[in-house]
Amino acid sequence: RELLANARIISEDEIRTDEVGIGSRVILKDLETGEVWTVTLVPPAEVDLLQDRISIDSPVGHALLTHGKGKQVVVQAPAGKIRYEILGIERG
Repeated sequence: RELLANARIISEDEIRTDEVGIGSRVILKDLETGEVWTVTLVPPAEVDLLQDRISIDSPVGHALLTHGKGKQVVVQAPAGKIRYEILGIERG
């Protein structure tokens, strides 16, 4: 109930494309494998891994927040560290 009381609708125009934030669609490149992956950062209640909608509170989401295109981030995963480069940021 408290979550809904504090919720507000974010318009697409409010989603930034210069840095990663909630609602951003982020194009990533795994710097070890070269694999490209596109994810959308969402609140925990909107996670859908089948559609690559990941939580801003996840290790990947947390590592990406506030970074811009061209930046490299390191994610601490159970299997070890993964380095990504942010290739692009779009409105999700």
